[in-house]
Amino acid sequence: MYMQERCHQGEAAGRPREEAKWKAVQSPRVVLITPKYPPNPSGYGNQAYAVNEQLLDRIPMWLATPGGGPQPMKEAHHRAGSASPVPKEPGVHERTSWIARTCAWLVRHRYEYDIIHILGGFGWSVPFVLVGKVLRKPTVVKIISREVDNPGHGTLLRRLRIRVLRHATALVVLSEHARNSALGWGFKPEQLRRIPNGVDV
Repeated sequence: MYMQERCHQGEAAGRPREEAKWKAVQSPRVVLITPKYPPNPSGYGNQAYAVNEQLLDRIPMWLATPGGGPQPMKEAHHRAGSASPVPKEPGVHERTSWIARTCAWLVRHRYEYDIIHILGGFGWSVPFVLVGKVLRKPTVVKIISREVDNPGHGTLLRRLRIRVLRHATALVVLSEHARNSALGWGFKPEQLRRIPNGVDV
């Protein structure tokens, strides 16, 4: 939706539409990057899982998570749905290896996807944002409030992480509080999209 908005804005401004780019917007190929899948059994984790359930048959998607290289989302999603218990967070060594392998995959397969979607804004997300910037791939990062809280009171590493995250194409936040925190860190208003968690009815 975000990329469709940007494309429509370009047309409204009188800029020519390139057919290849328009096709990518209409049917984007997405790489979803997350330390574990299914995500945390909480609001934003359940939302991500439910959204993917709806998108499986609509757009080509890859899942990049520890335990193997990126794989087609449809296969990974169905396997994850029957997994028990919910996967644990990977250890430091496993996570470092996964980050390196995934970054290498993103570079090697850069013509096989259009958008990088990162489910989280903690330190592990930084290399993927940088890869997206170097490859000029639209990069979307979904964050929760504590990842951008307390502007002006973070450590040096936190400030560096936020500085890198500002290079993302779009930042999806769950609440107005998180949006205000992100603005306090210097994110541009046009980068931010507030999408609250859904609820079962």
